[in-house]
Amino acid sequence: MNAWCQDKFSKNGLIERIRASKVEMVEAEEQVLAFLKMHVLEKTAILTGNSIYMDRLYLMKYMPHLEAYLHHHLIDVDSINVVAYRSYPQSIARAPKKQMTHRALDDIREAISELKYYKNTVFRTGPSDPGYWSSNPSISLAQFDARKKMFDKAERLAWMDCKMNESNTIEMAVIITDRKLNVVAEGNRNSSG
Repeated sequence: MNAWCQDKFSKNGLIERIRASKVEMVEAEEQVLAFLKMHVLEKTAILTGNSIYMDRLYLMKYMPHLEAYLHHHLIDVDSINVVAYRSYPQSIARAPKKQMTHRALDDIREAISELKYYKNTVFRTGPSDPGYWSSNPSISLAQFDARKKMFDKAERLAWMDCKMNESNTIEMAVIITDRKLNVVAEGNRNSSG
């Protein structure tokens, strides 16, 4: 584990929790995959979070069954932050501030809050906007509601954060949200190697 991880994960108590854990990485993968299967359909949940590609690379290498269950798309909130900053620099001043606890569930909750902020301030038009329906007569609100009920599980986002070193998952958290970013379920898994 590098010096930065040792410093941050010692201060927030994560290293102690991991030392006490008896969950192996394979078991952690199985637990998180079982959690996902309860809440999302295979190949539909979009992996979402901050700098999420790093988590995806980790999943590809160490948790391939979990990674294969997810949709191939990613939503990287950090990238949205960069676009918002470069396009609307004034929007960053009012964006939610991060607490920097470096705990997986906290980091995911902050990312959800951040994306909600951008959705409500920077990205203000589209299907969530009531004005959208008056300008898009090709689909009625009733048709949309029927589709939404039918594909509710298919429209969910899988927010993940892995705290890791070179070969071990230290902490992994998952929050499932619906398309409006409302939390549907959440879970937290620790492993020791």
